[in-house]
Amino acid sequence: MLLEVCRLWKAWLTDGTNGVNARLAGVEKDAGDPVPTALATIAEPTTHQGVGRLELPREFAYPGLLILPPTEAQLEDGIATEIFRAADFPVAFVWITQEPNTAVGYREGSYTMRAVLRAINALMENANVASRTRNGIVIEAMHGVSVPRPIAPVAQSTVSMAIFAGFQVTETNP
Repeated sequence: MLLEVCRLWKAWLTDGTNGVNARLAGVEKDAGDPVPTALATIAEPTTHQGVGRLELPREFAYPGLLILPPTEAQLEDGIATEIFRAADFPVAFVWITQEPNTAVGYREGSYTMRAVLRAINALMENANVASRTRNGIVIEAMHGVSVPRPIAPVAQSTVSMAIFAGFQVTETNP
């Protein structure tokens, strides 16, 4: 399940029509504020070395987004093995930049995270169930979304922001 959840999110958030960069221009902004810089990297632990250890991959370019899966999944109907039926998966979506002007970083991060949240919400629409399915694993529902204040910088970044969301994930062929 972990692999599928990470790769489903990366595929959706990098999509040219539904992903974050596609949504940036549509985010309402204060007069005079430019469209935020497009994400240069979206990384997750199954395809980017080090992300699972909370390290940035060598090829990471800023600004970027990390998709961080849970340190543990809350099992609802299954056994604590690699194969189980249903679980609550908390996922963190962490935006980071090396923008030297932190005011610009906060502004860009705020607008970018709004685009991230819109992309997350769009994937959860009923019409997109096929995009939420991979290898018999389905992201069924979202719950418990929180957007904390900007977090401490990650690695070599100057500004970091996050969205934490819980997802109900099931295996269709246990």
